[in-house]
Amino acid sequence: MEGLSISDQGLYLDATVGGGGHSALILERFPHTSVIALDQDAQALQAAEVRLQEYGDRIQFWHGNFASYDPGELRFAGILADLGVSSAQLDHPERGFSFRHEAPLDMRMDQNQALSAAEIVNTYPEQALADIFYQYGEERFSRRIARKIVAKRPIQTTTALARW
Repeated sequence: MEGLSISDQGLYLDATVGGGGHSALILERFPHTSVIALDQDAQALQAAEVRLQEYGDRIQFWHGNFASYDPGELRFAGILADLGVSSAQLDHPERGFSFRHEAPLDMRMDQNQALSAAEIVNTYPEQALADIFYQYGEERFSRRIARKIVAKRPIQTTTALARW
């Protein structure tokens, strides 16, 4: 919170509200501040709405990816983006993010998206998989992993993917 340098009269954008923890701290500590909260995960956004309902019109919610958000003429005093998978997504096996539980291979932040991890793992060419693992996961064994995945297709569950 100290690194955000929040002004008590400002409008802030929480680009990845998740469960609402950061927004709650901002709104609690600064009673004249407002927040616009975004998330592409409808379940996370719903949880944030419940958690933050006490702040009334000081907080507004928008469902979607922050890259698609158009603030129009709004000017923000600060923007917060806590990027990555949330613990709530990992804790619900049906979301298909965690390798701790056998579940359908999904990994969609936005459940309305058509493209799932299962489709990527089972249809993308080996080179494309290797590039994804290397570029986004900084995985130095990306080519070896991609080769094994392609050889073991189809892969439908999180635990089956973890084995390769």
